[in-house]
Amino acid sequence: MQTSIKALALCVALLTGAQTLDAMAGPIPAPTITVTGLEYAQPTRAVITVGAMKFESVLVGAFDTRAAGKPDAFETWCVDILQNTYIGSPVSDYFIKTGAQALGAETASLLERLATESLAKVHDATTSAAFQFATWELLAEKSGTFDLSKGDFYAFNVSDGSLALANTWLKNLPGAGSPTTYKLSVLSSATHQDLGTFTKVPEPSTLAALGIGLLGFFGARRRRKS
Repeated sequence: MQTSIKALALCVALLTGAQTLDAMAGPIPAPTITVTGLEYAQPTRAVITVGAMKFESVLVGAFDTRAAGKPDAFETWCVDILQNTYIGSPVSDYFIKTGAQALGAETASLLERLATESLAKVHDATTSAAFQFATWELLAEKSGTFDLSKGDFYAFNVSDGSLALANTWLKNLPGAGSPTTYKLSVLSSATHQDLGTFTKVPEPSTLAALGIGLLGFFGARRRRKS
């Protein structure tokens, strides 16, 4: 059974005077963040290469993550391949940034288009791995041709179909300038792996009805395993 839980939110209006994170002059401190594990049981493992570097038996997929003082877990993705994540260790030096602040406008746009195309299709370990593989490819590939079998980033020793699915999603990536239904925010740390999270963009009428200046940066939804 799949269960959606409410997205957590930071009131950016109260913290910064901005109505959205996009309107902020700069990053804001995050609450203490703890990655509690992988979101789905039996996660995919892979060998990955980034440039000349090779990493063996890498766990691939979304993280279950918690913020101090918030009751619910939320979903994050690795957007910082060369830093480590320490499961179960609270981290107090994260800052919240827009995708563009953390990764540059072009990369943030690519990831938001990927989320628009495929994030709603993530529902198990295989699809979660596919989304993470595609994210890494968009972050690391410099040629502009996205293919997980070659180039600046590639992966192998994967038998669950997640690589092929990731390549399909990359092939179907909406073009530059296409409307996107998700916004990327990044938890950025100088000492730990940066974590990306996607929030579904509400309709303007919904925002007006709510009457809030909130950033739902902690992810649009999380799926629990049965």
